[in-house]
Amino acid sequence: MRLSRLLVASGIAASASLLAACTSVSSSVMVPANLEVEESVGGSVAIETMGTERQAWVGKRLIDPIEMQSALREAVLRSKVFDEVVEAGGGDQQLVVSVERFEEPEVGLDSHCTLAMRWRLLSGDGSRTVWEEVVSTSETVNTYEGISSEDRGEAVIAKAIRSNIREGIERLSIARTEGE
Repeated sequence: MRLSRLLVASGIAASASLLAACTSVSSSVMVPANLEVEESVGGSVAIETMGTERQAWVGKRLIDPIEMQSALREAVLRSKVFDEVVEAGGGDQQLVVSVERFEEPEVGLDSHCTLAMRWRLLSGDGSRTVWEEVVSTSETVNTYEGISSEDRGEAVIAKAIRSNIREGIERLSIARTEGE
């Protein structure tokens, strides 16, 4: 009985230290370098995000909602798809982006990540959906990109998020111009 408790306790401690090494992706690496939009939606927008669930019951989030919100805010401002980003509860419209599906990358010679995020543009009061689409992206980071095997997992997640943000903003601008 005592041995089984010791094994369980040491297993939990090992899991906790392993998960502590896994960090959330920083917002600074989530923002796409270049963004092109068909046409500005205009007005103000409040942004809300939902990241991934925690790893196990003691782990961190690989995609933290606060980091993702910060990246989206920066990307929206850079793209000029909206005139301004305001705090929650305000704005002419609300942009809600949530992680719908996330295939956590396995670390090896090549790391691959598939990510699907639901993009919803709501009226300012949130009572009606103006536009909604699920954007799926897949990215790979290879060994020849010079990234160590320890950093490859985080790098491929960041790359998938950048692609998803770029594509989501582009689709939003196209959908808004086609719908008018």
